[in-house]
Amino acid sequence: MRAKLLEEAKHELEERIDGANSEAEQKLERARREAQLEHDDKLLKTNTKWKNKFDPVDQKLAVALAKIKKTDQELRSVRECSARKLEELASSNEERVESMQTKLQEEAKHELEKRIDGARKEGEEAQLEHDENMLKTST
Repeated sequence: MRAKLLEEAKHELEERIDGANSEAEQKLERARREAQLEHDDKLLKTNTKWKNKFDPVDQKLAVALAKIKKTDQELRSVRECSARKLEELASSNEERVESMQTKLQEEAKHELEKRIDGARKEGEEAQLEHDENMLKTST
């Protein structure tokens, strides 16, 4: 009988130990979850704190970036416009140069023709004088 009582006591003790272990595991798991929740809450507060600090900075950076992009686009537009105007000026200058070259060539041609005519007249006068001299000497 004593063995039976010992066996029952042992069995009851094992059940108590199992129950205590199970209860301890549940408490430990609950403590872990609470610690994790506290940790997550602290992280959330920290993240919110930093987010609140950096949101205005991020907003300022976004505005500055938008201004830079706008300025860059304006500069590109001005460069393109300047390039077009430069091309137009270059084309206009080429036309002017060609026109001036044509004009100068025509003036040079006229000047040369005048010189040729003058030289012919001088040549004819010289020939006349020569002929007259020849006539005087022959008489």
